Amino acid sequence: MSVSKFTMISVCLYVITFLNVRYFSGYYLLRDACIAVIAIYLFLNTKQIYRKCSKGIVAAILLFIGLLSVSFYFNYESAKPHRNDLIVFSISLLEIFMCLSFNSDKKRMSELIDVFYKLQLFFVLLNDMLVFATPDLVVKYNECYLLGDKFTVGYQHILLIGLLLTRVAMRGKKINTNVIMKIIGLALLTFSVATVTNSATSLVLIPLFALFVILKAKGHGFIYSKVGYMTILTLSTLFVVFYGVVLNIAPIQLLITKVLGRSPTLTTRTMIYALVPTLLEGKLLWGYGYGTSYDLMFSQYYFPNTQNGILEWIWQGGAFAAIVLIIIIGNLVKYVKENSKQSGKYKYLYAIACVFAVISSIEIIINLQYLTLLIIVYYLSKSSSNGAVEILEEDILIV
Repeated sequence: MSVSKFTMISVCLYVITFLNVRYFSGYYLLRDACIAVIAIYLFLNTKQIYRKCSKGIVAAILLFIGLLSVSFYFNYESAKPHRNDLIVFSISLLEIFMCLSFNSDKKRMSELIDVFYKLQLFFVLLNDMLVFATPDLVVKYNECYLLGDKFTVGYQHILLIGLLLTRVAMRGKKINTNVIMKIIGLALLTFSVATVTNSATSLVLIPLFALFVILKAKGHGFIYSKVGYMTILTLSTLFVVFYGVVLNIAPIQLLITKVLGRSPTLTTRTMIYALVPTLLEGKLLWGYGYGTSYDLMFSQYYFPNTQNGILEWIWQGGAFAAIVLIIIIGNLVKYVKENSKQSGKYKYLYAIACVFAVISSIEIIINLQYLTLLIIVYYLSKSSSNGAVEILEEDILIV
């Protein structure tokens, strides 16, 4: 049974963007090999990339990487241990955007979603099997599961559900009883793992996802627009400023303390937010350098990170880098339409992007995986907007 070239490239894209296996040191060698394979693939298709890639977004990504590099230079001593992390992040971000620039036009997005779904299903089930069968592993690996910390494990579960629904939509099929049973099973699995890993954040992922899907179904389409998405992201970012007002709202207090069983301080997050002026004093413009959040914050304040998506990027690259990142995000959702007939192709992944935007108010979820999700939404929504998305033939290779 032969496997298409793009199937192999899709596997490589998955490895460098969605996958981060903590229990096997060989993963990093595999990741670097996949980065090299994609680089060769892009080099061989340079003309197509130049013709079809959005030069404006590529320029913004390069500027973003450049600003992160300047921040790294200004904070060389403290950021030096994370030099390779910055290089891998930068190359991977460019590769996923450029690789899909010409493959979305060739109707490859359905194949990409198919590959991502199968790999995501395999690794999520493997992770959960280890969670229940060998619970001591998490202690051995410093509170990390196969796919990462307890928050990342939750994100991987909701992404699996989104990929399943998008796969069905891309194939032009309806959500039948079989699909519904799979969704229920995955939702129950998500809740079970969230309970075992003691992750309150993971517990709210499914309800939030359902909320955004229902809002779309009921015709409340404002959220399904660039303005709607950027409004959510802006409010989440401003939470570090107005958290006192928000947490004094009675229903929210009830949800946090009674339903989720957490303290009103959101497990010390409010203490971190209160330190923001001190943390950014003299570092607002250029930050502390990529990857330094845990190292510096834990050594000084015993906190793991800034606990906010955009604030984390201000820490890592400064205000200039964070502003450019926000511009990139805005451009990646600009083709999302409130009333598009083709929105079924991307609405589930976009709903997850909305969930992540909400969660970014209290977690550092704006990472490579998040940007990859938005890039996929960008190409699906752009093709839908142009009327270019077509359902692939049913003979898509199954690996």
